[in-house]
Amino acid sequence: MKSTLQKFINSFLNFSAAIFVSLIFLNSCNLNEVLAEEDNYEIYLPEWPPENFESSSPLPNPSYPELSRWLIKVHTKNYTTEYYTNNRSLVINTDKNSPAAILAYPVTFISHNSSKIENQYFKPAGKILPSNKNENKIFLSWQEGFLAEIFFEAEKCNFPVENFNWNKAQKTIDTKSKSSEEIFYNPWFCNKSRILENIIQGNFKESYLNATGSISLNLEDDIIKDKIQAYLISSYIPENQFIYRTKNVTLLKNQKELFISDSNNAFISQNNYFSAHINSNPHYGIIFEWKSKKNISAEIVYLPIFKDEL
Repeated sequence: MKSTLQKFINSFLNFSAAIFVSLIFLNSCNLNEVLAEEDNYEIYLPEWPPENFESSSPLPNPSYPELSRWLIKVHTKNYTTEYYTNNRSLVINTDKNSPAAILAYPVTFISHNSSKIENQYFKPAGKILPSNKNENKIFLSWQEGFLAEIFFEAEKCNFPVENFNWNKAQKTIDTKSKSSEEIFYNPWFCNKSRILENIIQGNFKESYLNATGSISLNLEDDIIKDKIQAYLISSYIPENQFIYRTKNVTLLKNQKELFISDSNNAFISQNNYFSAHINSNPHYGIIFEWKSKKNISAEIVYLPIFKDEL
């Protein structure tokens, strides 16, 4: 009787143990499935000061202002966040194959009355995920900041961002950037409102990424020589090597465009009020407005002080 009872007990214990092990295995599988449903990315911010985009060029790099910190904006399917950092890298997790966007705005110092104040002049670097490359190490690009910012705007309008081919649109921007010769292609000169509206309505066309109305202004033209004697630094980082190589800046017709002066790299010998004023006061910028070839205005302005609103 005891032997029969003992066998029953042993059988029950073995059966219970098998069930227990099976549950552990199933839970483990479920956990692995959950983990497999996430993409983990290691994000690297651009170098500051920015590297020379034309490595073979004998020209010096622009004298960029000192970096204070980065303003980071991240949007994924599950969360949106903004914060500051001085780190060169960060990690984000997204749902598997779910679109996400990252923006990094450089906040720099400007001098004012022997003290440092912050200014947010430069356009952001960015990236939209997942990218065409199946990589977990992602380097933010200045050329991809424009479309990443539109991604954020589309999400605010409750547009299902997964319904748009962001990679194809970015490839169009990259192609136009490489073909910039006489007039530098600046995607920030595209009509952002029209692009956003047509993405949401499903009527987007590649032609909307044309920077219509762009013109090139040579800094050695007679109409400019008496206004500025130094290279200008564009808010769109990739344009600055073009400015150094050609001494041309890109403007949008009938629209004011702000530049800061690179006082360490002057190329016009004559002295004048504009140049002396800007070079001795780094908290000033210069705004150009192109109305016609013979009607180009230049105005000295204070650079706006950055407001910490987080």
